[in-house]
Amino acid sequence: MAEARRVHTICSHLSSGNDKKVSISVHTCANEGVIPPVESLPLPPVVKAENGFFPSFPEMLTAMKEVGGLFSYEIIGGRRITIVADPELYEIVFEPDVMGMTPGVGDAVKVEMDKLAHAWFGIPRGICSYTLPSLDAVRKALGPRKVPAIADKVGKGVEEIFRDMGREGVVDLVKVAHGTFWPVNQAMFGDMTIGPQITPGADEWFHAFDEYIPQVTGGMPAKMFDEMQDAAAKIVAMFESSIKDKNHLNAEQCPVLHDRFAPIPKEAMDGFDDNEKAKFMLSLFWAPQANTLPMTWWTLAHILDNPLIRAKVEEEVRNGKFKNAPDANGHYPCDPDDLPYTTACMKEALRLYIANLTHRHVSRDIPVKTGSGKWYKIPKDDMLSVASYTRHYDSDVYKNPKEFRPERWFEEKHKAIDYWPFALGKWSCSGKFLAMLEIPLLTALFFRDFDAELVDPMPEADWASVVASVRPVGWPYDTNCRVKFKRRGN
Repeated sequence: MAEARRVHTICSHLSSGNDKKVSISVHTCANEGVIPPVESLPLPPVVKAENGFFPSFPEMLTAMKEVGGLFSYEIIGGRRITIVADPELYEIVFEPDVMGMTPGVGDAVKVEMDKLAHAWFGIPRGICSYTLPSLDAVRKALGPRKVPAIADKVGKGVEEIFRDMGREGVVDLVKVAHGTFWPVNQAMFGDMTIGPQITPGADEWFHAFDEYIPQVTGGMPAKMFDEMQDAAAKIVAMFESSIKDKNHLNAEQCPVLHDRFAPIPKEAMDGFDDNEKAKFMLSLFWAPQANTLPMTWWTLAHILDNPLIRAKVEEEVRNGKFKNAPDANGHYPCDPDDLPYTTACMKEALRLYIANLTHRHVSRDIPVKTGSGKWYKIPKDDMLSVASYTRHYDSDVYKNPKEFRPERWFEEKHKAIDYWPFALGKWSCSGKFLAMLEIPLLTALFFRDFDAELVDPMPEADWASVVASVRPVGWPYDTNCRVKFKRRGN
């Protein structure tokens, strides 16, 4: 008799600066029962991408409805990508390799973040080998117990930036959403590494680098894009200067810079020069801003675009716990208990506009049993991927899934496997806890301190260039979406 198994997904809820870890058991029947010989199994159904190159997210959702929760695409260069849209099989992707818990699969599904770091960001292969332990260390540096203090630093910085906006005027909404750029980077890497005074062009370097990431992740060599290479060189030089000054040894003021290198043994660390170490920081500089800035923009835009939603946010931040923030200790109450409706607005933005693909490599032929009981063979060297879009836009999971409706988070009941903008499992986003505070914090400060309304229509989402986050058309400099603001009170 097959033994029932469960995958445990840890979802953390931040409450008043204290973290409560809630273990949610998600029952799965992946590969339960007698496993047939893998060589006897058929391959998953093959679906053709409309453009003949790579499927769009809506195509994946359509394919899931038509052929089921496991299907493949044959993409350029004779490669195959197999999409896992069946929640019963999520464990294979989200708890792979070292977990090795699925019968017949074991450690055959590999996490290859080091290879992606080299291919996409040009990080030298030697130091790339420390990508996974490094991300694990950063995940701890940005864990639920530590991020409230970081968020307090960010809140102070955002308030300073908002004061510089003046009493009233019209400004591009990107500038408002950008309010966390400097304080977040300073809180993570140290204000001796980055800041508007010492590295005044760092925000422009980020956007110049970020602009070409979709092409690079699509297979085009980064060296084809001179502007991207120039920006990368400047970002690396910024970190190289800080490393030469030994700031990476300062865990208190530069926590993420410090913990990025913490797992590397001293002998190995001594073998890397400062330029190699600085290049190791490139992906970690890009990732937090690439996703958080657009998600902050969408959160603000949707609130401004709907007077009823805006009124609810204003009531919460002007008359609730956030009214007099920060308190005497410099703390900003911005967790979900303090800002439930504002947090719901953020969650809707993440549901709608984070479209991540979690990729794994299959190192040998493996048997897989779907939730419907069908067995398939996933062949060696397939790319195995899970797309959040197929869950977040599934009308069987969310009512009217294309609608921005914060109220759904109070009215609808969802399981852990229904919502995962940061992915799931051990290798989920390292900065998720900070993002969950950072976005509501800026949003709360803006709507507490300003009366605001959109001057221009909200642009459409740009689904043509997606790497985890969906940006508005024209991002970042040509969205043509301005906001009129006026400071409240004295």
